[in-house]
Amino acid sequence: MPISLLLPIAAFLLGGLAGAAGGYRYADAQGTAALAELERQIALRNFQAEAALRNELEAAHERGNRLAGDLARTKSRVTVRTVEVIRHVPDVTSGQRCLGPDAVRLLNGALVAAGDGAGLPETAGGIVDPPRSAAASDRDVAGWIATAAGRYRACTAQLNALIDWHSQSPDE
Repeated sequence: MPISLLLPIAAFLLGGLAGAAGGYRYADAQGTAALAELERQIALRNFQAEAALRNELEAAHERGNRLAGDLARTKSRVTVRTVEVIRHVPDVTSGQRCLGPDAVRLLNGALVAAGDGAGLPETAGGIVDPPRSAAASDRDVAGWIATAAGRYRACTAQLNALIDWHSQSPDE
């Protein structure tokens, strides 16, 4: 092969190699730029998603605090009203016996059977039957009714707060 032919072939091969190297560097730079852009977009989406979740959490905390405050104020009003009613029970009752021992035993037994022996005396063996002479006056009954009504109103307020928590959308 003559030398005059080798020079153009060598130049052609060197030019091809230089072009390939330049093309590789160009493609590498383009790929690196595309990867950097993709990573930037992912980071932005993650930041936006985190910010949205943080806002939802803060709104839920605020809503929960508002509902808890409302509930505490309602329960406080119920307690005050119940105490006022109980304080006036002696003014509107005579203290006369209205439930005999059998009725008291029956009602206490119903409470024990229902699993609520609160307010009944306890011993090591459990709740004691009231003595046969135990009776309840109209004052006892009125006081119990006032206490039960107060507990009912407090329980109702608590259940309503739970219903409000679960039924309201966070943006309300």
